[in-house]
Amino acid sequence: MMDVSIIIVNYNTEKLLKECITSIIDKTENLLYEIIVVDNNSVKSPNKMLSENFPEVIFVQSDENLGFGKANNLGVSYAKGKYVFLLNSDTILINNAIKILFDFKDKNKEIGACGGNLFTEDMKPNFSFSMYYPSLFSIIAYRLHLSFLLNNNVFNESGKPQDVAIVIGADLLMEKELFDELSGFDPAFFMYVEDGELQLRIKKKGLKMMSVPEAKIIHLQGASSSTFFKMKTEFDSYFYYFKKHFNISSQTKYKYIELFSNSIKLIYFTLTNNKSKKKDYQDILKYIYAKR
Repeated sequence: MMDVSIIIVNYNTEKLLKECITSIIDKTENLLYEIIVVDNNSVKSPNKMLSENFPEVIFVQSDENLGFGKANNLGVSYAKGKYVFLLNSDTILINNAIKILFDFKDKNKEIGACGGNLFTEDMKPNFSFSMYYPSLFSIIAYRLHLSFLLNNNVFNESGKPQDVAIVIGADLLMEKELFDELSGFDPAFFMYVEDGELQLRIKKKGLKMMSVPEAKIIHLQGASSSTFFKMKTEFDSYFYYFKKHFNISSQTKYKYIELFSNSIKLIYFTLTNNKSKKKDYQDILKYIYAKR
């Protein structure tokens, strides 16, 4: 049986994808694995690059941008491995990380999912996990710049496996059987929150999420700008999350938190004459207010 099916979702990242797959082949040893690439309808399909450089890779072309969760669900539907390893295209393996995670998970049946330590390109600690699930309190803390009230440990410096709430979806290993049992990512999420929401469902089954620092991976993600699309998508994800896992009352409270915090930002960008940001916040406030 195949040990691990590595699922990589690509969207306009052909060069990064090539570097990612090269690192998998260079670093992964003593493991029977397959690589499945799902392309989210990129402007330029990576199919030619893959067929010329990595003919063994299974390529799945979507005719639309499915978002992160649904594209991974599609990739997993082709998987033959005992485990699935969800890996971002903007990652580079530093060591035999997939084998390390595979061995750890295979020996610990109480573990639902695990991931390694992520690093920046210059090998500084990078956001690898969260110690809490999204809540109204965490949203308030972040929106009002009071995040010091939360457990903001995001990188495992202990040298030992650590129990965490959410392993970020950039490098997430779990049993395919469990993924299938949970029907994978909730397709209602386009992006944002979907990895945490899946792991909350894993936790409710009595299983743990673990950070395994011996597995080391570079994550090259860049900072995103506060565009209307990003803000709208993030709001929609949290709005749905609070209804699904809490209640309508929590969903309504979340909406008012966002109305309040975004109103403050609109005032700030109006006073500082930042026209593009001002328009973004005007648009998102109109969108949130109309949301039912």
